[in-house]
Amino acid sequence: MGCLCSKETITVNSTKYRVLEHLGDG
Repeated sequence: MGCLCSKETITVNSTKYRVLEHLGDG
């Protein structure tokens, strides 16, 4: 999926997803 450590909010397929601080995969 990619590195979601730096981003707090990601937009995928016109859908907003909130990234938790504990989520640091990749």
